[in-house]
Amino acid sequence: MRYFFIFFLALLITQTNLAKANEELEKIFQEAQTFSSQEQYDEAIRLFRFMLSINPNLLRPRLELAKNLYLNKDYDTAEHQFSRVLSTVSDVNVQKNILRYIQRIQQELPQINLSIALITDSNPSQKTSEEFINIGGLLFRFVNPEAEKIYGTSLKLNTKIPMKKNFFLKTYFENNNFPGADMDRLYLVNYFGRHIPLSPKTTLTPEIGAHSYFSNSDKVFDGNNIGLKLRNRIDKKSVIEVESKVQEYNYINQARYDGVKKPLSFIYQYNPNSKSNLYISLSNLISKSDDKSLSFINKSLTLGYTQEVNKGFQVGLKARFSNESYEDEHIFFGVKREDKFKNYELSFLNNLFQIEGVAPKLIIGKTVNDSNIPLNAYEKTYTKIEFTTKY
Repeated sequence: MRYFFIFFLALLITQTNLAKANEELEKIFQEAQTFSSQEQYDEAIRLFRFMLSINPNLLRPRLELAKNLYLNKDYDTAEHQFSRVLSTVSDVNVQKNILRYIQRIQQELPQINLSIALITDSNPSQKTSEEFINIGGLLFRFVNPEAEKIYGTSLKLNTKIPMKKNFFLKTYFENNNFPGADMDRLYLVNYFGRHIPLSPKTTLTPEIGAHSYFSNSDKVFDGNNIGLKLRNRIDKKSVIEVESKVQEYNYINQARYDGVKKPLSFIYQYNPNSKSNLYISLSNLISKSDDKSLSFINKSLTLGYTQEVNKGFQVGLKARFSNESYEDEHIFFGVKREDKFKNYELSFLNNLFQIEGVAPKLIIGKTVNDSNIPLNAYEKTYTKIEFTTKY
């Protein structure tokens, strides 16, 4: 009887604390709604995120967070949160409204996504991890890349400008700069395309454009691109994308590298609940160059998973595996190159540690490339602090 009384008392205290907690959350929710009605969206967003840091399972605050992000014109992050709500909500009318928001974001609204990262990389130039390599009967000694850890920055910009009748212009810009290794790489892609709705859940998107790549301010290659993407929402939790491209590569000073790449990818995204996301990507890349020893086929698998936990933390895991097989024998080693690539990443983010909607994400990664040609085998570890708005 005594133990029953202690258990009952503990349960009563727990329920009392829970009631008080719910009462405080309700006050915060009403305050956030007041800010929203006054168009003070930044303050409303901050309070809704705070509620989710206490309990990531709260559905209504996440829906209101998505709406306020949308009203604040942070469309990419709003879509991210709408998709999470959609996976859990059961009301059919609410589902339809969320789908309308997502469709409008994807097809009708402008987007500007900026990501800046500070990087520490043990081997940014991907030098071989072998110390001695036999080339043409001569033994060469290579410097250990582990002694060359350097710091750099990465800047990624993705913009989309909608036009009439679902046409759009899209630009992707990426710059990776490692001053200590005299490495400044810039990649630029411009697209013109159109979203063609096939059904309320299916969209076909053809694109045509051009890309350029620069190294230390010198153009390395350019070329035209065409692509076709099919996106289909299977149900409220799942989305699949199939994308095919043809990419032309015209090298400025090394004509033997000229050729065409044809990537084909299949992407599956699954939100089991409002705080989790699973990502699976299968791809096949056929690369044809004028020099057959540079032509290859790459098959890869990418797995990603993110999970929101209490106190605003979000943990992510990502792994990529690929096999790359070359068409002809290497000019020096006399064998067809075979590479096996592995990459692992672990990421941490806290949505309470943000300024003006930008939060730092810590990413720790390791890459290993095994090759039957020792010159192409390498390992590296890296750390990134990425400032992102998508969380």
